[in-house]
Amino acid sequence: MSKLALSLRPAAQEIPTSYLSRLAARNGCSDMASFCSDVGLDLLALSNGDRGALKELCHLAGLREDAFAKTPVIKTARNRYRIGHETLEPLTFNCVQVRVCPKCLLEQHQLSPEIWEKTHQLHWQIPQIGCCHLHNERLLTISCRSLRLRRFDTSLAIKNAWNEIQSADHPMIADSLDRYLAERLIRRRGQPLCDQMSIPLLCRIAEALGIILTYGRSQRRGDLDRHAKRRALLNGFELLMAGDNALFDALTEFSKRTARKSGRYSWPHFGALRNYLYRDLDYSEGLDKFRELMHRYVVDRYPIVPGTVVFGIEVERRRVHTLTSARKHLKVRRDLFEEILIDSRLGHRDANGTFVLDGILTVEIVEGLREVTSRFLSRKEVAGFLGISENVVKELQKRRVLRPRTGQDHWERKGYDAEYLQCMLDRIFDGTRVFRTAPRGSYTISNVTRRTQCRVADIVELILSGNLKVKGRIGQELALRNLLVSKAGVSKALSKQPRNGFTKEELVQRWSMGRPNLNRLIASGVLRQKRMKHSQSRVTGMLVPAEDVEAYERDRCKKGAGVSDLSVETCGGNGWHNQRR
Repeated sequence: MSKLALSLRPAAQEIPTSYLSRLAARNGCSDMASFCSDVGLDLLALSNGDRGALKELCHLAGLREDAFAKTPVIKTARNRYRIGHETLEPLTFNCVQVRVCPKCLLEQHQLSPEIWEKTHQLHWQIPQIGCCHLHNERLLTISCRSLRLRRFDTSLAIKNAWNEIQSADHPMIADSLDRYLAERLIRRRGQPLCDQMSIPLLCRIAEALGIILTYGRSQRRGDLDRHAKRRALLNGFELLMAGDNALFDALTEFSKRTARKSGRYSWPHFGALRNYLYRDLDYSEGLDKFRELMHRYVVDRYPIVPGTVVFGIEVERRRVHTLTSARKHLKVRRDLFEEILIDSRLGHRDANGTFVLDGILTVEIVEGLREVTSRFLSRKEVAGFLGISENVVKELQKRRVLRPRTGQDHWERKGYDAEYLQCMLDRIFDGTRVFRTAPRGSYTISNVTRRTQCRVADIVELILSGNLKVKGRIGQELALRNLLVSKAGVSKALSKQPRNGFTKEELVQRWSMGRPNLNRLIASGVLRQKRMKHSQSRVTGMLVPAEDVEAYERDRCKKGAGVSDLSVETCGGNGWHNQRR
């Protein structure tokens, strides 16, 4: 095959069929198909990127054999094409229509009016590019599907539509996707996620992502018009370009406002995006990168059990805990764990008192709480910590001297804060002297309770209230069993305690009443008798509670009679007492 006398230089990023169309016009041929027939070129093989056909074209035009090494449209499979380093398919490469930018062609026309000087740009054939990013002009379609092989003849299409091109005036602002796709075809790929994905996959994932984030998880793509689809595509693309953190924040916001479906998975369902996360696609270049990214998002933010397969990747270790798994890991009950989280500003209670977790319980956060949870002790552990028996701990809790954070209704639950207990011991033993043996008149609290007919809880309560002064302690250990107090001091402090009840003898003297009348008041229910320890004499016996005595005396004052004159009939018998109660 001899070389042509009239030849052209191929433009940058010009595909072979576009160059062949200009070459046919340069040599005065009416159309490209006739030119190929005249010179013996296989147009169909050339349009499919056949190497032999490309070599023949280069030889015919006097070009190097690798002149179109980066721009041939190679048909790799049915509806699959490869142009340079990009893999395209019909939805991302229009191979049946010619699209042009009128402003670009008019600029070329000013430089040369010849039709073969007007080059066709590769990126104009990408359907997702709606306008020229150089002139902000909407791209114009100038040929139809019925041309068959003539659809490759760009110069003929431009010539036939020249009047339409000259009159076209459709301003349109190019968006970020227009600029990105146009520049991507003429540069090398970078490290960002969008560059790692093929153009078909990028457009599909960006559109699906934009649909769920813009219109909701249940929105169907087919129900959206062209403008709504473009908006979703652009929103998804800009989010992917913004980086991993921006994508994760948007997905987190999406999951907060989207009701989660019930099912076996604890992470949100991503609507149309799930099709690309679970299925194997033909245009899957870069899909593994996106799946790894989504896998990392789900595993880092949702409590996934090891061994679970998330988007085709098995989870090797847990990264996020649930409230239940976290408390089981730390071996602490739910109510106490909630209080610990509130103290750590990891949660709060709403107006109804329901606990609400603020943020994510990562494995690192839970391990950081282990030291906090170790501070809380059970009743048995508190007894060893304070150096007293469990019964004394129970008595101190009833008197509200010891106040567990939670778990006060169960004896073995951990709810006593060790720091609170240590502060109480420091307060009791503050300024005390250390003795090897107890000095004269001082006793340990276990001994002084037998001599003064009181309980350990009484002594601890007196010390904390400031009514009893500690004499010292035996040894260096801050334990209540080593505490030294004076017997006389305990007796004096107990005598100052308010009465909790009266014996019959005390009431007979107090009211100057005969014993028979007092017995009738007790028998009729006006006064009650309980077995209790006298708060002053420390003798246990049957006593009339102090509140009954006070109520009886108030009623006497209302009726204006002396206590001895207030009989059972005056008080109304059991009816008076029941009404008072």
